[in-house]
Amino acid sequence: MTPTRIATLFAFALALTACDDDSTDTPYVPDPPTADETPSRADCEEADFQGDILRGPGFVDGAYAGPTDGPLVATSTVLYLRDAPGAGERFQALMGDISASLAETDGLLGVALGGSPTCGAYRTLALWRDTEAMIAFVGSNAHLAAVRATPEVADRGTRTVHWTFDPAGEALSWPVGIERTNAAAALAGLGEGG
Repeated sequence: MTPTRIATLFAFALALTACDDDSTDTPYVPDPPTADETPSRADCEEADFQGDILRGPGFVDGAYAGPTDGPLVATSTVLYLRDAPGAGERFQALMGDISASLAETDGLLGVALGGSPTCGAYRTLALWRDTEAMIAFVGSNAHLAAVRATPEVADRGTRTVHWTFDPAGEALSWPVGIERTNAAAALAGLGEGG
């Protein structure tokens, strides 16, 4: 697995910490910066962003293929790697358990990974069968271990959003996910990123 894919999976795991049953487009934002921290990388323009297609049991060649019953839950995350010595190495070291946990998560219909090396941005776009499946992953041991490491690796621009997804009425795509995380950034008083 490439470092970008590993980092992006970690971003996904960390950013899901804000998810709950009652909120939509609620950003996860780490603690405010201390006096010695640099500005958030969320202000970086991700001109070199590249993202994979959605893959998983609900997708064929990047297109949603089912199931079609009931509301689904979409998530979009972005993690900006902290600009600190050792953050990148620590970030990658945490990813083995996260990727194994994701592969075994019941209810994950598809996930796509992407990022911008220039901005230190790692993004995910995912589709879940329901909120319960999403929350089960959030509570997994691998995810909780990653959450504890957030201050070591994540810039305060890190955020996540989730929303009810209707496959009959819309397509899940990178532009949709990036637009939603950028809107959450504006609500949180961060740069727009993307």
